[in-house]
Amino acid sequence: MNRTPLPEHALKRTPYNQIFAALMLTSLVGAYVLLGGIGFGIALALWIAGLIFYGRAFGKRSFEMAMRQREQDEASHQQLLRERARHAAREGMTYEEQSVELAALYGRVKQDVPESTRLPFRPRARHTAELTAEGVVRGERGGFPSTIFDLAVVNEVDLSELRRRGQFDRAVECAKDYLTVCAVTLPFALPYLSAQAAWEYSDDGSGEFTTPRKSGALEPTSEQRHSDDPQFARMLLSVPAVREAAQKLDLLWVIWGDQLIASKLSNTGLAPDEAFRRLGTVAALAAAFPWGQLAQYRQPKDAVAALPALWGPPRSPLLAHQWWHGEGPDNPWVLRWGHQPLGATGLHQLSSVGLFLDGRRTDL
Repeated sequence: MNRTPLPEHALKRTPYNQIFAALMLTSLVGAYVLLGGIGFGIALALWIAGLIFYGRAFGKRSFEMAMRQREQDEASHQQLLRERARHAAREGMTYEEQSVELAALYGRVKQDVPESTRLPFRPRARHTAELTAEGVVRGERGGFPSTIFDLAVVNEVDLSELRRRGQFDRAVECAKDYLTVCAVTLPFALPYLSAQAAWEYSDDGSGEFTTPRKSGALEPTSEQRHSDDPQFARMLLSVPAVREAAQKLDLLWVIWGDQLIASKLSNTGLAPDEAFRRLGTVAALAAAFPWGQLAQYRQPKDAVAALPALWGPPRSPLLAHQWWHGEGPDNPWVLRWGHQPLGATGLHQLSSVGLFLDGRRTDL
């Protein structure tokens, strides 16, 4: 798991699995020699019952361990938000504990989730329906209206492990992390562009959704995959400061209407100093845009309002670099959040999919 690596089952560890195999074989053979087939059957049944009991106890214990860690992370998050509020006051910025309206722009879906909705759909649908922006800071950075807030999102890697060890609704709660979002409002709306356009993409089935192509058709370019306007993408990425920022894993950003957005995933949310520093970096990036050349790409005034209420990973406003199975910070694994339908219920969940970036592009 990403939060707390849970201990492996004893039967998956050496030499415990070897000792277990030797004891089991010895006892079964001994029971057969002493008591015959009936003794062998009784011994085998006792071993199976013991394994089932131990497996359940082990799963419950490891789940409770992760749950305690989640509770500690949540308490740390609340403390960080109190510090963020004080930091905002010192910076002359406003602070709001929660915002439903802001969350509605970043993944919250207005949907009624009946109690009769079956598992595993119900807790995921409710999480998406109740998503709230927390610790909202608003003010100005570098001459741009700017915002910081946190979203509690489900860590899919954690959930896949926890769901096998506890009730699904508790597993969803335990698997939550915090996505700290820094957003800067631009002078006008621009076509969608993700920093992933500055990278070679991977087509290894790791979660990149693409439109089926005809046999023999050319592979879409990074600009086509990660921008609504490839010409705009290439022009903007030709600016050295913009290209350099796009090729920093720690600052993967997105242009979403009139918002320039950078997100970072963590167990507890970002400390105030780091969050405000990142906001300043995003504002500096906006200032580096060649605004004199961007007027031709200006989107209509209603472009922001026309942004889809439901969006998929290929056009997500939320993406963040994530370490994968303990690898270092250079591992090019990116998580992107989008809406996924939950069977035929008509409900949706906000979930993430991953994509490996093969390497920084050299042709820009």
